Amino acid sequence: LLARRADAEQRTLLPRLRVVAVGHAVATQILLPLVVGADGHAGVVRCGNLVVAESRQAAGGRTLRLSVAIIKSTAETPRPDPLVFLSGGPGDASVTRVPDRIHSSFWNRFRSNRDLIFFDQRGTGFSEPRFCPELDVALYTAAFRGLSVEEQRRFERESVVACKDKMLAQGIDFSAYNSKTSALDLDELK
Repeated sequence: LLARRADAEQRTLLPRLRVVAVGHAVATQILLPLVVGADGHAGVVRCGNLVVAESRQAAGGRTLRLSVAIIKSTAETPRPDPLVFLSGGPGDASVTRVPDRIHSSFWNRFRSNRDLIFFDQRGTGFSEPRFCPELDVALYTAAFRGLSVEEQRRFERESVVACKDKMLAQGIDFSAYNSKTSALDLDELK
């Protein structure tokens, strides 16, 4: 999933799967070795999903799969407290950017002494359900469609309403997608 081809000679490594109970949540971890460069320097990224209840008040209701990636520290004995990064506020994918972060001097200075955890919050990135990926395209391209300011605003509003209607038709409870529930999800990740 997150493997990046370093060069034509990169070996194919098969992931190992492990399921772990974490409080009220279940974490599915896929342990995926990752070759990070043609020089043979290898790092390990553990990828998986944290399964949580959409609503913590409704027993037996819908569950969500939240994507998580852990870039292992380069230290022989890393510090016990990993650095956790959440993209957006909430609202942006984080796990999709892990392959580039392995090569980043910015992230590697933190990785030198602790693991890095990247977490796709509810409705984002590889998490399921993911809210309207087509909305991202519509909003990012609205300014380049040759529309007047009024037409652009109408297009953006219509795109957001279409997404909302789609998610409501799927039974999404929007009250369960906010910073408070995201913080509770993160607590279950521990």
